[in-house]
Formats: sequence, structure tokens, C-alpha cells
Amino acid sequence: SLSRCLMLHGRAGNQDLMRLLLRNGDWLDGLRDLVEIITIDGPLEVSPAPRFYAKLAEAGLYPAEGARYWGYELDETDEASAAESVRMSVNFISWQLHELHCLAIGGICQGSLIAALAAVHDSRLQLYVNIASPPPLSLPSSVRADLSTIRTTSVHVLGRTDEMFSETELMALPSLCEDAELVRHPYG
Repeated sequence: SLSRCLMLHGRAGNQDLMRLLLRNGDWLDGLRDLVEIITIDGPLEVSPAPRFYAKLAEAGLYPAEGARYWGYELDETDEASAAESVRMSVNFISWQLHELHCLAIGGICQGSLIAALAAVHDSRLQLYVNIASPPPLSLPSSVRADLSTIRTTSVHVLGRTDEMFSETELMALPSLCEDAELVRHPYG
């Protein structure tokens, strides 16, 4: 049987949107023989934010309802409640990893950073996949201390023309990984 990889959506996304992004990026077909990709919705509701998915929104593919997130916004001001929400999300993800028998975890944007927190604390995981994570500095400061060295093998897929994060910000998470493979693509 194939190993399973839990892939987490980005800010104001959901599992259906994540599957669409993975399908359009040839991840689902390209990895079909190696790993089964599982997606889940973040545990918290958030207002839709089509600006994060501009091309999908222009094509009418961004959902008007059902946007979810993992417990913090990049501009969050209430540190204590953001930290509590992030920790609740990490516990939720850890439970899902166990229930779904996943040996790998990854995500895109915000989902990738939350997946990194889960990867730090789950020694069973064999792979962590980061697709354009925001820098760890965007996490609530009390949670940042939980993000230590990621010891599992990791793959970091970063765009050369990312419009949201600088090169330094994109490289912040890979620098925390012991066994990191960097993959660059020409897009943002």
C-alpha cells in the first residue's frame, strides 16, 4: 500500500481548493505511484479572501463560502488567542495524522508553516513538504519557540518570483531543517 501524505491548505482555503491546486500543479498525477495525498479542512472558519487566490477567483474557482484556516492570521494582534488557536490546530492535525495513518505532512503557504509545527513533534513522520511557507516570524511569538529543528527529510518548493515573501523569508523555514532538499520553480 502507498504511504499517505497529509497536505494542508493555505490561508482562507479549504480541502477542495487544495486538491484543485494540487491537481492543476500535477502533484496528484505526478505522485500517484509514490504517495496518496490526503487533504483536510482547517478547524477554524474565516472570511473568504480571494486576493490570496487571484487567478482562481478570476476563473470563478475560488469558493464564496467554506474558507478555513489554521489559527492565526499574518496580521493577528491578539497574541494569546492566536497562540491558543495555533496549538489547537496542531493538536487537531496530530490527531488527523494518527487517524489517517499518514507518514508524511506538508502544506502550501500558511498550511505549510502549521505542518512544520506538527512535523517537529511527530517522530513517525518520514517526510515534510513545504510549498512557499511564510516565515516562522509570522507565528505568534509563544508558538515560535515550539518550532525547533525539523529532523525528518524535507522538500521545499519555492518560487523564484514569489510576490508575497522575500527570498530571506522563503528560506527561513528550510534553514530549520536538517535534511532539506530545495526545489525552485519559475513562478510565484
